[in-house]
Amino acid sequence: MASQIGLTWVASKFAPRCFNLSYGYGGISIRDQVVRAQLLINDLFEMKNESQVLSIATILIVGAGFAGTVAAICAAKRGFDVTLVDSRSGALSLQRNVEHRYVGAFMYDWPCVESDLQHYPPEIVLGSVDYAEYRGPFWEMALPVTAAELARQHLIWFDDEKTKPFSSGSLVEIYEANSSSVQEYVKKFISSARMGKKRFSDEIDVGSCRKRVDADVVILATGMGAEKCEVECYVGAKLIGNDFWSKHGDDFRATRELSGNALIVGAGDGALQDVLRLMTRHEDVLSIIASMERHPVVGDVIKSVKPLLKAIQLQNMLAAAHNAFGAHEKFDNRLKEIAKKIVSDNRYFFNEWAAANLRSGLGKFYVFHIISGENFTKSYLINKFIVHVISEIDAGNGYKMVKNFDTRKCLHNFGYDADGLLEVLIDDRDTYNVFIEKIKHLAVHVGVDKHGGFGGVIDENYKKHKNFNPVEILGNIPMPKLVYF
Repeated sequence: MASQIGLTWVASKFAPRCFNLSYGYGGISIRDQVVRAQLLINDLFEMKNESQVLSIATILIVGAGFAGTVAAICAAKRGFDVTLVDSRSGALSLQRNVEHRYVGAFMYDWPCVESDLQHYPPEIVLGSVDYAEYRGPFWEMALPVTAAELARQHLIWFDDEKTKPFSSGSLVEIYEANSSSVQEYVKKFISSARMGKKRFSDEIDVGSCRKRVDADVVILATGMGAEKCEVECYVGAKLIGNDFWSKHGDDFRATRELSGNALIVGAGDGALQDVLRLMTRHEDVLSIIASMERHPVVGDVIKSVKPLLKAIQLQNMLAAAHNAFGAHEKFDNRLKEIAKKIVSDNRYFFNEWAAANLRSGLGKFYVFHIISGENFTKSYLINKFIVHVISEIDAGNGYKMVKNFDTRKCLHNFGYDADGLLEVLIDDRDTYNVFIEKIKHLAVHVGVDKHGGFGGVIDENYKKHKNFNPVEILGNIPMPKLVYF
């Protein structure tokens, strides 16, 4: 009998019996990670007890975020004995107290999905579905909500599911585990799996004690990797900002609502979100879109370019899946062209929209945005497009982007003044301007540190696992059947 191996299994595997839900992928949202987790567990269940491929009974899941908790519940309901381990104090520790970041199930899918459809699962899309077999979370939101609110809803679901019987499965949670100990466990597990051993057993450091964990399979649900939030400046000094999920809401609100300059470093989604929230009166990008769509003329303009934006979005998603070299730059250049044209052709109406929606703090302010290249690359279309639109509207009056910037040559950190404001000298080599600015809010989002967390383990094993042949495995895949996710 041919083994029923699904596409998610193929896409997620990076070493024998090891699977990765998000690290190293571009354009992977919280919802995407949750769906990957559900589909992967479904694939593992289909292969359960097929000894010629992968006989499994115990699963170690590393990371108790949205994807990890969903994978844990789904696996326990499917009859697996699951150990869920995290280095923090509990599930969703990163998001459960964050009130200044807004998230939505489909917020990054615009314009392919409309801005007011954020419930998960999307009943309006799936229609009448028998949810008896559905094993995932339910998120109720018409528009994006704070990360803390989404975490609250998700934890209610998670805690409720744990009170229900798992039939033959089980779930053990381990928190405050030592990260280095967990990483060493994964390395040893891979070595054991390469020697053909079906089960691995070892201890993990948890506080002052050690706990033994058995695993036939390891699933990494650790997010995209450790975020890089510092940059080297001239003469070795460093600027260190807050990471994406850090609690810096008071500083952020004071900068936006009162006065003060902000310095944003980076071209990814974290940096672009900070730019948009500092430049506008809105908390999330979908609220910006909604305000544009409400304007009688600007709304029609946005509607007219949606078909083209949808085509770019779909191509961008394919490029992200295949890591197409140079594609992101081409897509970003096309978005710039579209933004420039629609604003220049309708400048009066976009200025009218801006008067009601762009930030107007007390006194003059600037959002200085520094990027190392010419383009926004692996960020979501909606973030890139709206930043380009606002850049065209603003024309440098409050938003100043400096491209091709080398922080080690052009950014001089002078420390803090008597009022606690960061004094920074910015040397813009393109325009030969040198200016000193006092920065009230600093955000550094310069990508993911591939040498931190589990990145090194994954990168190393993608290269080493030469016996993994996707072409051969794909040849055994049967016709897909309906799966509720």
